[in-house]
Amino acid sequence: MRINRMHPVCNWLRCVDHDYRRSMDQVLRHRDKAQAVDPTQSGLPEASVSWFWQTQLPELIKQEGYRHQCEQHAENLQLALLAIDSDINSQTRGLQEEKAAKTAELAKLTALLS
Repeated sequence: MRINRMHPVCNWLRCVDHDYRRSMDQVLRHRDKAQAVDPTQSGLPEASVSWFWQTQLPELIKQEGYRHQCEQHAENLQLALLAIDSDINSQTRGLQEEKAAKTAELAKLTALLS
């Protein structure tokens, strides 16, 4: 599989020429339709995102090259989630320690002011 361009909806997926063209054409059709309703509409049309996840990707994933990219991206997402969980736990621990210190200080001040 010759990989050429990043997918216009999901930029983690590299596409061969004909799949990229098909994707871009669909995005442009969705854009034109959305701008016919609202000329100020900008950005990636929601219809394109839905089309990618519900129609195109289920078809592309049947091809080994695309399946492999999806598997790699899933692994990367899993690693990112683990890193986020670690950051949350670290920050939570730090905030709990800060809260305990302030609670102890408040208790001492309250006792002295009584």
